[in-house]
Amino acid sequence: GEVDFPNYVCPFLSQPKSEPFDTQMVSRSPVPTAFPTDIDGWLSPEEGKALARWAKGKRVIEFGSYCGLSTVCLARTAEHVTAVDYFDGRATPRPGDTRPAFDAAISRHGLADKVTTHHPDLPIDGEFDLAFIDGAHDTESVQDDIRKAIEVLAPGGLLAFHDYHDCD
Repeated sequence: GEVDFPNYVCPFLSQPKSEPFDTQMVSRSPVPTAFPTDIDGWLSPEEGKALARWAKGKRVIEFGSYCGLSTVCLARTAEHVTAVDYFDGRATPRPGDTRPAFDAAISRHGLADKVTTHHPDLPIDGEFDLAFIDGAHDTESVQDDIRKAIEVLAPGGLLAFHDYHDCD
């Protein structure tokens, strides 16, 4: 049956991206290794596991973070994740300010010390072992993200993409 918590919606009775726990009772996800269904996004649990496996112990740069679903999957095992995004949902079917949802997700999952954000129009410093590209999906944007990623990818680093296909 339904649970009577003011900020809890049972995920089996409502939308699939609802809060799976009562945030007034706990401030962090009670199962920190479970797939973060409380975060909006288009990543499958299998994809999340692959990202966590690839990111283990690595310095990661992520192009396109939306509300933080892939960021959480990466940051759980990574040394550090730099999330590069405008945080305005421009490349999604749901444009709008995504920064509050992103910040809340990172905090709720206890990863604030492992994640920093970066504006896409600013130069990127550092060297990264894994670059994950999942920003805007048009060819020009993907090519731009590839150029940026290659500039900061360490020798032998991994370049990964999510749901890109040739749209032109």
